[in-house]
Amino acid sequence: MPELDLEKIMEMAQNAQNELQKAQDNLDSVEVEGVSGGGLVKVRASAKGRIIGIAIDDSLMSVDEKAMLED
Repeated sequence: MPELDLEKIMEMAQNAQNELQKAQDNLDSVEVEGVSGGGLVKVRASAKGRIIGIAIDDSLMSVDEKAMLED
């Protein structure tokens, strides 16, 4: 069985690390939505965990509080 030289192993490790970094960077562009309370509360976030938006049904609060609560 031929031996891999250290330079080739290091190159393979660097390539694997680069691919992992690309995959992690792409997570922020994937959007997911969580819904609770039968659809009354919705949270949109990136797959990396960054909150994009929150929507709360009007029936859960007085309408004049909605913008402040969602912010």
